[in-house]
Amino acid sequence: MLNNRGQVLVLFLLLIPIILIVLVLVIDIGNVSNEKLALENICSLASDEEDIDKFVSLNDKDIDVSIKDNKIILEKRVDGLLSHIIDLDFFDLKVICEKGEDNG
Repeated sequence: MLNNRGQVLVLFLLLIPIILIVLVLVIDIGNVSNEKLALENICSLASDEEDIDKFVSLNDKDIDVSIKDNKIILEKRVDGLLSHIIDLDFFDLKVICEKGEDNG
């Protein structure tokens, strides 16, 4: 009978990077969905430009606010763990809501 102990160790070492990448992706997706939910909450609570500015200043200074054609556009860049590892900034969030829209 052959000794197979080394094979399991080699397979485990080959799978560790794959498992870590999947874990980092899950964390990044959770963080991005949380930030998008925060932007949507700001959009649904605010009724005009003054409310938007108040909520943005209370929550996060990194949110860009613009108003075009009776629409409030909230944009934010979210840095993820994976973007730091491979030098990519690929999480750009954008939420558009109507001014004076009744979301309640």
